[in-house]
Amino acid sequence: MATQDEGPARERPDSDTADPGAVMQDLGRILGDSRELLGTETRQLVRNAVGVIVFAVVLGLLLVTVWLALVAAVVMLLQAYAGVSPALSLVIVAVLTGALAWLVARGIGRLLHGMTYPETRALVRGLVARPETRDTE
Repeated sequence: MATQDEGPARERPDSDTADPGAVMQDLGRILGDSRELLGTETRQLVRNAVGVIVFAVVLGLLLVTVWLALVAAVVMLLQAYAGVSPALSLVIVAVLTGALAWLVARGIGRLLHGMTYPETRALVRGLVARPETRDTE
């Protein structure tokens, strides 16, 4: 049976309402835990990003080494089987390498062309346009 001094302002143990002070303490703990989690995950992300960069550099060096070995092999084959002079062999390989680099650069250019966010840029341009220019469009 409820007594007179148990009103809505007073919290009961079986009540669904919570003490505002306790809610603020819980919120503070949640924010503190979230900040700590964010810091931990950020440190882990930076550590992993550095590892990826290191592996990418090592991979790049290995690929350059493989490419140089292939170039040397082609130069030797041109000399041995086609009787081409060493200087001309290097020129032929350099021209082939330049042509391949040009094709790769064009492919990258095509990929980058699609990364310009044309719709987003148009939306932003429309949002920041001066009012008098919006009326004329």
